[in-house]
Amino acid sequence: MRKFALVLCFLWSTQALGGEPVDLKALGLSSIKPISEAKGYQIRGASSSAYATGLSSFMAVIYDPATGSQFNFSSNNFARSTDENAGAGSRSTAAVETAVGISQFEITIGNFSASFSPGLLFGTGQSSGSSDFAATFTLP
Repeated sequence: MRKFALVLCFLWSTQALGGEPVDLKALGLSSIKPISEAKGYQIRGASSSAYATGLSSFMAVIYDPATGSQFNFSSNNFARSTDENAGAGSRSTAAVETAVGISQFEITIGNFSASFSPGLLFGTGQSSGSSDFAATFTLP
């Protein structure tokens, strides 16, 4: 409780004071005048922009030493978004690209064998498409 009272005391004693006209004049800013809150909301963020990008990648290799089987898997994701002139009524754009791939997959257990050709699932924005996957099963 004492720490809370001490912090409250510091916050109460610390005041943010605006610059006096004399100080502004010394800096060559004597023509600056305060504006209303409504006018401030109209122009707030009019010259700012934001850009964000991200990349994630996942890869796995599974190997079975008893049979010599190997399974490879990889997934990559790239996302980008921009927001220019970030005012209250501005539009932002976003683009996302995702790719999940599988290299060739073959398995043989006794007389059973299966194989999958390499394939890729690729998506961008709100649409996605994939390459042809081929599956072959051989039964005794």
